[in-house]
Amino acid sequence: VLFLARKELERELRRQAHFTGTLVGSAPVGIFATDTTGACIFVNAKWRELTGLSGEAAHGDGWLEAVHPDDRPHVEQAWDALVHDDVPFSPEYRFRRPDESVVWVACRAVALRDEGGDAEGYLGTVLDVSQRRVAEAERERLLAQSRAVLDAATDGILMTDLSGEVLFSNAAMDAFWSDVGLAGA
Repeated sequence: VLFLARKELERELRRQAHFTGTLVGSAPVGIFATDTTGACIFVNAKWRELTGLSGEAAHGDGWLEAVHPDDRPHVEQAWDALVHDDVPFSPEYRFRRPDESVVWVACRAVALRDEGGDAEGYLGTVLDVSQRRVAEAERERLLAQSRAVLDAATDGILMTDLSGEVLFSNAAMDAFWSDVGLAGA
């Protein structure tokens, strides 16, 4: 009876390991795991795709090589705060691939805790947010362009919401308000 129970337990453990491996391997987000010191011990296929690094190259502190040099200091600081002070880790930053292309990612990592609440390591995900970042940059560019066009107009332009709260006024309208003594109206 014990032999059968042990075999059933082994079968269930293999099934769960297969399920977890399939899930992690096919996930549409990068997944990583570290040891208790924060050194990388695992990255999935999507993480490797996002960074252009191999799993071996990512191990230890190698993953930092994928972080864009301009973003590396604040990513390192945020990572150290998670590992040493249990501060939540959820920055957005760039990966720079070996071909010099750039991918914006949103990262989230948490401590993997044992039954006593002690950190056994850290698990995290990285999500490609490049399209959103490009759209935001384009939106900002268009807003700046629109603002420049509206500010170049010689007629005053004012936009309010339904309650009368001023949402926008161009330079000519601002000058008008200033001339009549209602600056900032």
